[in-house]
This record gives sequence, structure tokens and C-alpha cells, in this order.
Amino acid sequence: MQNLLIAILFCFYAVNAEAQTNDMGNLVVIGNKTELKSLKKNSLINVFKGRLNSWNNGTVVIIILPSQKNENSSEVAKIIYGTTVKGMQKFWLSLVFQGRSNPPVFLDTDEEIIKYVQKNPGSIGIIHENSDFPKNLQIEIIK
Repeated sequence: MQNLLIAILFCFYAVNAEAQTNDMGNLVVIGNKTELKSLKKNSLINVFKGRLNSWNNGTVVIIILPSQKNENSSEVAKIIYGTTVKGMQKFWLSLVFQGRSNPPVFLDTDEEIIKYVQKNPGSIGIIHENSDFPKNLQIEIIK
């Protein structure tokens, strides 16, 4: 049992390290009233893993993720969570079930993500760079 636990922990850290070394590819991070102009990739991953509940301005963090129907979902799951879309969903199910975070909002299209972020202060999402979005929403990711 102890060896299994050690193996699971090793896999978790290996996957986490892999997720932090990948670059963002064709993805863009957008946010509304997060008070962020830029964010280190390491910090971005922490935000999207539910490790931050509120921004420095006191606004609640609302995480917006692509659903399985969104063409970016596999890329987001791999880059941020180091897993598949189902793995990303299981990660969040576990986190919410444990009461450690509010659930993210899963949306089907980049357009839905953009509209949601525009309407909800404190929200942060990931979309494809070719999406038509207001540039003032973009958060630069620093490696």
C-alpha cells in the first residue's frame, strides 16, 4: 500500500512538472478584473488548479475551462493539468468533492468563454489565440 502511495505521488509530481515545462502553444489567457497584466506560467497553473480563491482586489476567482466539445480542451488539459480532458474533469470533481474549491465553469466554445469572462468580474479563461476577443482582456504569460 505504501509503495502504491509513493508511486501515485511520484506520478503526480512528474505530471505537474511536465505541465509546467510545456509552452502555451496557440492559447491565450483572458481575465476580467483580476488586476493582472501578466502572470508567470507557474502561477497560472496554480490559479487554474484552484489554489487561489480570490484576487488581490478581493474579487472571487472564477475559473473558465473549455468543455469536451471545445476544440482547445485537449491542449488545455495537457498544458495546465498534464492529463486528458477526462483527467482534468476528474481533477476538478475531486477538488470540489473535497470542498477545497468552487467548481470551474466549462463552456463549449471560445465565444462563450469570452462572453462569460466579459460579464463576470474575477473570471479567468483560456481560448485560442485566433479567437476574436477584446485585447484588454488578455493576460500575458511569462515563462
